[in-house]
Amino acid sequence: MSVTKDPRDSLRINLQVEDALKIGKLLGTQYDAVALCRDGHRSSQMIEQALISGILSTGGNVYLAGECPAPAMPYARSGCDCYVTIAADDREKMGGIIIHHPDGSYFDEMKIHSLFSKEERILYPKYDGIGEVHKLYGINNRYLEEVCKNVMKANTQVILDGMHIGPTSLAANILKECESDVLVFNRSRVTSVMSISEYTSSDLESVMKSYPGSIAAALSNDGSRIMVFDESGKPVNNWALAALLVKILRPTQVVAPVDVSLAVTDLFINKDRGDDEDQDDVGNVIKVNRNIKRIVDYMRERNNQAGMDYLKGQVQFGMDSKGRFIFPQISYTPDGIFALALLAEYASENSISEAIKPFAIKDITNEYDVSGEASYYTIRKDMFVNISEEDFTTRMVDEVTSLGNRSIFIVVMDGIRVEFEDGWMFFDFDAENQCVHILCEARDKAYVVSLLDMGISFVEAITISD
Repeated sequence: MSVTKDPRDSLRINLQVEDALKIGKLLGTQYDAVALCRDGHRSSQMIEQALISGILSTGGNVYLAGECPAPAMPYARSGCDCYVTIAADDREKMGGIIIHHPDGSYFDEMKIHSLFSKEERILYPKYDGIGEVHKLYGINNRYLEEVCKNVMKANTQVILDGMHIGPTSLAANILKECESDVLVFNRSRVTSVMSISEYTSSDLESVMKSYPGSIAAALSNDGSRIMVFDESGKPVNNWALAALLVKILRPTQVVAPVDVSLAVTDLFINKDRGDDEDQDDVGNVIKVNRNIKRIVDYMRERNNQAGMDYLKGQVQFGMDSKGRFIFPQISYTPDGIFALALLAEYASENSISEAIKPFAIKDITNEYDVSGEASYYTIRKDMFVNISEEDFTTRMVDEVTSLGNRSIFIVVMDGIRVEFEDGWMFFDFDAENQCVHILCEARDKAYVVSLLDMGISFVEAITISD
């Protein structure tokens, strides 16, 4: 279900040079010092130069980190008012930008609106008021030191996909510092973001056969996302990976998107998050909007209110469905590198493939043969609808409520999540294509199919033409 469009999303992809120049002018007008970092995408350096020109032209000073992984930037220690990461989410499109506070969190929507509201008041200084460019040094080393403070020795073998040089090199150095054996599997440099469709495990699997017991990982172009492969070379489902990190970290407060898997939420219900039997403070999963920026917004706001007092509800871990994880003790930037370091530490004494078995998720949407066991099952369906999003939401809530089942829990946020005792269904209204995406998850194959049938009947009941 779409919500009010987040203005930050329009800056993230397909940004043109003229737009970057204007944003640079706005930043230079309002901030004295702005730091910049970029990924290796072919458009990122061009966008960087446009931002530099804009910032300097309105009197701001630029601090350049060059090609630096996003998770390391909060350790720039430049004294800057903010920093900008330049990266691309799509190899076929121009890159974009994200504007951050010094702690790694995103500029919120109000701050972005405020930034652009000054567009008519851009002031250009005289020659002697033009800003200057400074280089930043030592960022990766400071980040490395901080990660190593939070990770014990990780005596394991790790194979890294070398597609994205910057984050892969930093991750390799950190793992070596933690006493891991690291092999970088070099590919020709491809400036694209990581995705399951592009990262088949066949190449890594052949390499891993020569290094039995190894785990493997691929980092996105800016280091904010991670994909992990277990000892057999199979990719680990993102939700299973999130559940494993919860088990490793044992947080009491977790922020997750509203479509979070049972693999994560069951850990808090069952208290199965570690080796200790006595776990009185189980904590909970706080469900929020699926947009990663809004996930981080919530975490930062919640933690600022709680201070350092865990009893007041400080959030220790955040996630989305795409392999991005937030560790506030490091920064508020999604951090695939720190996630990898934690997994390497865990893998030094445990098997990843065995550890994720309780979190195995099987999607049976396109499978006629649903043999094979898993702990959780998902199924999906798209349905065209003939009513507006607002009407759909109102009618769907009324339809579910009319069942009179007090054990059903409804969450209306960035979609409609309907929770039952043994599973849930999620309705995502797609206004652009005038359809509804239905996602169901349950612990039983037959039950997840029955949930989908129920969801279909709900949609049919509320979209019948009057």
